Amino acid sequence: MEYQTVQEPAAAASGGNDEYLPRLLAWSGRIGRVRYLAYSSAAVIAVLLVAGLSGGLLGVAGLGATSLLGLVQGVVGIAMMVASFVIARRRFNDMGRSGWWSVLLVVPLANVIATLWLVFGKGDSGPNAFGPRPAPNTRGVIIVAWIVPVLLLGVVVAGAMRGYQQGGDDYRVRPSTGSQTF
Repeated sequence: MEYQTVQEPAAAASGGNDEYLPRLLAWSGRIGRVRYLAYSSAAVIAVLLVAGLSGGLLGVAGLGATSLLGLVQGVVGIAMMVASFVIARRRFNDMGRSGWWSVLLVVPLANVIATLWLVFGKGDSGPNAFGPRPAPNTRGVIIVAWIVPVLLLGVVVAGAMRGYQQGGDDYRVRPSTGSQTF
């Protein structure tokens, strides 16, 4: 009796081609660096929208300081963590690594290294054990991938400029005008 091998969903979806178009809400398959940034940015934006809307709606209803807000934020946080693991798993799969590497995202200090690896690490150029290579990125994916990094850079620059404008020479040590008591 001869058994047939089971194909990965990504390989089955490709129809035998060398590449496939990744879906946002897929549990398996591969995504490249730009899609990783785009999907992560979309997840962050979704969490911020849900958190803002839930806080606003509960605040308008007079329930802002209740445990209901904490419950909503907890559910949103768990959903974000699951989404982060799924996205990281697919990115690790693109690099030929097991999805279990995504556990590094919860280990302090290792999570920084793992995130940098996910963002800057090169994926396999051809098919690997986790499926065919992802299709080239669309313009929309590239735009979404740049949203959060550009916003973060803007916040850092705005904060630096504000500090520079308000505290122009506060960084200099001023001479003492008398005795100091400690």
